Amino acid sequence: MRRAIVESLVQSTCDEAASRSKRVKTIDPIMRVGRRMYPFLSDRELVDYASTALRIILNSKESPSHQTTLIAY
Repeated sequence: MRRAIVESLVQSTCDEAASRSKRVKTIDPIMRVGRRMYPFLSDRELVDYASTALRIILNSKESPSHQTTLIAY
């Protein structure tokens, strides 16, 4: 369940940021989306999920999503 919540937070936050032409750099936009999607979560749980989602978002922007091919001669 934790993985599903984090993945949906990442996807929804990235979609919202793309529609506004902004980048996600802090936990605030993730918390805003999380409160809308999961109003039953406590603040502590939501902060935990949002911090994990932020790490995923920041790391995915640094590394390319596709695998490059190494050619040996």
